[in-house]
Amino acid sequence: MLPTIHKKLKWPEQVFEATQVSSEIDHQACPDYSPGGLLSGRQVRFLRSEMRTCLIFTACCLLGCQTDFMGFPNPKSTATPSPEEIQYCRDVMYINPDLDIEPLGFSLQSGMDDVIRFKFLAKTDDPSKIFDATHVDSAKFKSDFGVYALDPDAKDDWWDVSSQTLVGGNFTVPPPKSQGTRGLNIGFTENDNSTLTIYVLWHET
Repeated sequence: MLPTIHKKLKWPEQVFEATQVSSEIDHQACPDYSPGGLLSGRQVRFLRSEMRTCLIFTACCLLGCQTDFMGFPNPKSTATPSPEEIQYCRDVMYINPDLDIEPLGFSLQSGMDDVIRFKFLAKTDDPSKIFDATHVDSAKFKSDFGVYALDPDAKDDWWDVSSQTLVGGNFTVPPPKSQGTRGLNIGFTENDNSTLTIYVLWHET
């Protein structure tokens, strides 16, 4: 057995009895020895590895907060969405792929729950042709739809829902090719030229 040394350790207003392993030990014979006898060398190496992993993970999370899942800077707002942004909105919002649309604005805010706002002109006057009917039932659109569900306080000039009287509804949809649910708030106005102006707020839940 290794000899032990008993001594008093003084700490503010307290005295502890400590048992310390003698330093007279053959380190080559005991490569896993750690001073103080608290942790073995193998345990120290493991803890260091775990700490490195945690630091790398934390750094990745911090960097991830700066960009969204599409790789765009966060936040992003534009009146001229890119083809990739338009297609992404078509996919997650279940916009009819055959519908002819004119994009009018796109906004992304990434966070714990990502939020996308998308405004477009639908070249139809039939609300049932705008979205995939298996996920959005146009019969549930109501004429007294409240704009509060579409973030009326957003500062983008193109997002003018606060000045509109909308028909619309709130829906829950699955994310494409994944599990879970997403919120889909939809409002629209009828135009004189047989088109509809559509406002969609998609959000994670």
